[in-house]
Amino acid sequence: MHPDLGIGGAENLIINLALALEKKNYDVKIYTPHFDPNRCFQECHQLNIEVAGSWFPRTIFGRFIAYCAYVRMVFCAIYVAFFSGVDYDYYLLDQVSFPIPILKMKTSKIVFYCHFPDKLLSTNRSSFIMQFYRYFLDYLEEVTTGMAQTIVVNSLFTQKVFQENFPIIAD
Repeated sequence: MHPDLGIGGAENLIINLALALEKKNYDVKIYTPHFDPNRCFQECHQLNIEVAGSWFPRTIFGRFIAYCAYVRMVFCAIYVAFFSGVDYDYYLLDQVSFPIPILKMKTSKIVFYCHFPDKLLSTNRSSFIMQFYRYFLDYLEEVTTGMAQTIVVNSLFTQKVFQENFPIIAD
């Protein structure tokens, strides 16, 4: 599962992983709340991609981008877990950890790929409302990330940052 299968490094990683697994004869399906076949890597056209959760907006009046991404991924996970009609051996989530508790209802075999904690990317906390909003999102990011069976990071630097900023699950 990936939040937005467009053109970028995280998307390229997911696509390359899917292609490598298919080459090893695994059945792979990518679920995402957003996919535009006209704005994606060419390799996406070789993959089995399904959009779920796209009906929820990407922003609310140009704000709440993180919240909307999390909600879209949760709806995507609900679809995958309860309505897709398929049981998977493993679930790999990228960037957004909020769906992990939902997928845990189906299996414990969940891999979460953490590029960089979202709480460090969202630094505008100048108002009380923003601090309040981010407090809950940051806490839930850490707790849900910790629910994955396996957590993978993309570098030793990210591992160090991850451990320093997620003390609940740093072990």
